[in-house]
Amino acid sequence: MSKEIIDAFKKVIDRNILNVAYAPLSSYIEDNFSHIDLTYNSNVIENVEQATLLDFELIRVADVNQNEDTLIFQVVISAEIEIEETIRRDREVDNVQKWFTLTCYAEIDDIPGSFTVKAIRVY
Repeated sequence: MSKEIIDAFKKVIDRNILNVAYAPLSSYIEDNFSHIDLTYNSNVIENVEQATLLDFELIRVADVNQNEDTLIFQVVISAEIEIEETIRRDREVDNVQKWFTLTCYAEIDDIPGSFTVKAIRVY
């Protein structure tokens, strides 16, 4: 695949990542927060009881590979996550940043419409 095609593909991903990846990433964080080290950057929270995705930004698109009519690629994102803990009836809240790698795929003939997140892992 030529560099021009890959660069154009990366621009399409950048424009569509929020719509496609927000729901799966949000679910991943809410379901797996106890297995993700979210307190490392927090000055307030010691034991995360709840985590919510607030926003994220695309860092880079990597490892773009073509498998017949499908593109498989990695998307690295930086997520802003709100974490919570209750201490003696007081609710403590803090925001932390965490990077994730999303394994994604898209059909070549319908890249924006078929863009799907296949797997998520901590970067």
